[in-house]
Parts: sequence; C-alpha cells; structure tokens
Amino acid sequence: MQPLIAKISVLGVLCLHFITPVFSTGTVTSMDPMIDIEVLHNDLNIADLPRLVNTNEAVAAYVKQYTLYGKRETEAILGRAMVYFPVFEKALADHQLPESLKFLPIVESGLYTEIVSSRGAAGLWQFMPATARHYGLLVNENVDERLDIEKSSKAAAVMLAELMDRFGDWRLALAAYNCGPGRVRKATRKAKSQDFNQIREYLPKQTQNYIDKFLAVCYVGQNFNTHGLAPKIPLDLEIRLQAKVLVKGAFSLQELATAGRTTVEALLALNPHFTSTTNPIHLAEDVAVPLFAQADLQCFLAQESKPTTPEILSKFLKIDWQSITSEVVQKISSSWSWQQLQASDSDLKHWARVRKSWINEPQSYLPSQI
Repeated sequence: MQPLIAKISVLGVLCLHFITPVFSTGTVTSMDPMIDIEVLHNDLNIADLPRLVNTNEAVAAYVKQYTLYGKRETEAILGRAMVYFPVFEKALADHQLPESLKFLPIVESGLYTEIVSSRGAAGLWQFMPATARHYGLLVNENVDERLDIEKSSKAAAVMLAELMDRFGDWRLALAAYNCGPGRVRKATRKAKSQDFNQIREYLPKQTQNYIDKFLAVCYVGQNFNTHGLAPKIPLDLEIRLQAKVLVKGAFSLQELATAGRTTVEALLALNPHFTSTTNPIHLAEDVAVPLFAQADLQCFLAQESKPTTPEILSKFLKIDWQSITSEVVQKISSSWSWQQLQASDSDLKHWARVRKSWINEPQSYLPSQI
C-alpha cells in the first residue's frame, strides 16, 4: 500500500509492514502453537452468514498471525474497531445486511482511514475512484469522500446489497467486492460453476484467500479475550466520535470511565471543564463520552442510583447555606428532588432563608416541603 499524501507516508509504510505478515499464511513449524480447527469452527459465530463458515488450515493460520505474531497491531485494530463499528453497524442495518460484514474493512484496510492501495483504492472500505463515484461519493482534487467514515460506509452497504442481489451467494458477493463483479462472472464461466470453491482458482490470488481472511478476522473480533488480547483505543479516535449522556448522580469520572469501558483521559479530553477525576459530578450534567461508550453508560446509569447529601453538596459547591442565591437553588432543584437530597428540617430552613425576594420567585425553586 502507498500513502494518500506525503504527510502520512510513514503510516502507509507501517500499515504495509503489518498487513502483509498478518494476511499471509506464513510458515507453520512444529514449534508453533496449534489452533484447533474444530474449536475455531465452534467459536466462530456468524449465524447471519451461515453458508460462509468453512474453517480450515488456512483460516487457522490467519488466526495465528493475528493472535500470536501480530498481537500488538491486532489490539490496535480492535481498538479502532470499537470506535468505527457503531458507524458500520448502522449503515449495514439500514440496508438489512448481516452485521458480521462490519469485519470486512479490517480485511480491506486494517481500519486505517487514510491509506491508498497500490492500485488506487482508498479509505476504510478501499473504494476505487470510479466505483466510489458510481455509489455517489465525491472524489476530486478538493474532496475525497472515500475517507469520510459515514459516507463511505453507506456507499459500501449499498454496494454489498447490490452484489448479493446479483450473485445470491455471500462468498461470491464478497469475492466481487474484492476484485470486481466482472472478474467473478468470468471465473464462473470458466469453471462452469457458481460454487466459490470451484471458481477459486480462476480468481486473482488475493481474492482466492479473501474468504479465509474474512473468517479469521470475524473469529478474532469475537474471541480476542480467549487469546489474551485487549483493544487499545487511540485517544485521538476516542474523542473524534462522541455522544452526550445525562449524568444525574454522585458519580466520578473514574466510575463513568469504568462503566463505559473507556478511559479517564478520554473523558477529560471531551470534558475539559471537569478538574477532578475522583470527585463526583453532583449536579445534572450532559457529559460528552466516546460514541461506543454511550450504550453501556446509559444502561449503567439507568440501573445505578447514587444520590448525594446536603453536606456533600455544600462542600462540592462551596456553599454557605445562609447566603445561598436563588440561582444556585434552581440548579440544585433541576438536578435533585428534595427527597433525593434527604434534606433535614434544618437544611430546609437554611434554604428558605435566602432573601426576601424569594417571595416573588417561582415556587418550583423552593423545597416542596415548606
């Protein structure tokens, strides 16, 4: 592969250095740990692509490359996958396509967004310029939408749906995605068969191994824990795709990071107004989080309740209840019910003694018990 522009030339070289050994079968010696093909078959869960499953020694060899020899880069790919997969999943779901196809860009690009192959294919989904334009992507001297994550994913979903409609078999459709439908049709004519195993020898060498690579990627993506792998998410990717989560509870950034399977550093980068990672966020707050963490955090916050107390709240806000302003009470009441605060009669009396101007304030600002 070659870099798209000069400033990412090092990235292109590194990507080539990794993808070549990981995607090649390599030489298996007697000292190599064995990958049990039967276990591989049982643990590979792509029920939405049932006819595709055909585990063999080639698939096992690719799995070995990912889990043993390319471990560090595999963890980086898994980390990038956590950021990009929600985008892929939505695009595939919008076109009623199997979710397992989200693993395809790993085979295509290693999930590097800005690389270009030696033949000119670019982006996560490795579109050729003419193909990209055919599916509505702009490719010119000013704009290259093959590098746009959402737009290229939508275009890839449309293309995959069309290829499946044309060939009626996901093995042939994926082969056509890799080398083009014309070459697949030519191979079927030469082999006088529509069976991928029969036409394989008539396909380009890269495409002959394409399904095996895809199956290996699916397996590793689903079973990386079994092989002692852990996703490593680059911080710049964590903060690129984000969402807002309403936090109402005395939770710290550390607790939120753990629940969302992200890092405190990522939350601080997204929320620079927070100055502590361990002190709780006591008032209702829209916290920016990495997109992939949104669902986990919303589930966690729906199940967990962690109300604060007037004593902790006064320390957090540095409030003297004798001189509290109506604006502060309004912010408190928008975050907590007075019952949740478990306020004592003494606290309520303090809140009620704000200023005489409270007589004209909306009653919603005041504790309902008074």
